[in-house]
Amino acid sequence: MPDCSPRSPSLPCPGAAATTRAPRPPWPSPPRSRWASRCCRRTGFTKDLTAYLTGSILTVTRQDLGVAAAVTAAVALVLAAGHKALTYTAFDHAGARAAGYRTAAIDLGVLLLISVVVATAVPAVGTILTLALVVAPAAAARLWTDRIGTMTALAVAVAVTSAVAGLLLSRAWDVAAGGAISLTAATVFAVSLLIARRRY
Repeated sequence: MPDCSPRSPSLPCPGAAATTRAPRPPWPSPPRSRWASRCCRRTGFTKDLTAYLTGSILTVTRQDLGVAAAVTAAVALVLAAGHKALTYTAFDHAGARAAGYRTAAIDLGVLLLISVVVATAVPAVGTILTLALVVAPAAAARLWTDRIGTMTALAVAVAVTSAVAGLLLSRAWDVAAGGAISLTAATVFAVSLLIARRRY
């Protein structure tokens, strides 16, 4: 019969329940912040910080589309309302100041609009795609026309065409959608630049 005295702790007593517990680690477990918990529970975005560089346009949610549509409508209204002042200030800063326009306030307003657009687009599509769609279509449209209205419409058309073509190329070649869209927009700008050089 096994000895159940404290001298022999290695021999268990028959019928006795096990009361040993797993040893605790010598260091305390780190507290889980609210920000980390929310990041882990978020849907529609990748969880790592590289999403803000490359983004993931294929995981955009309806909420993201709603916010983007609201920002687009607000920016379009501001541009339409201040079309004359913005054009005058952009092409003749000194003349606009002499004409009574508050050029400093107009410049600040343009910067705020750009900041709002970038802040809305970066969490969904990433920094690279945002910069590509902000810069490349406008630069390409500038090479085709000198009229502001035509230039704006052409820039929007180039951006939409680049997005659709990039998504189709991404699906056909099994590559990243954001990179395909960026390369498509850059290709349109490069072709426009070559044609513009031959024309002039």
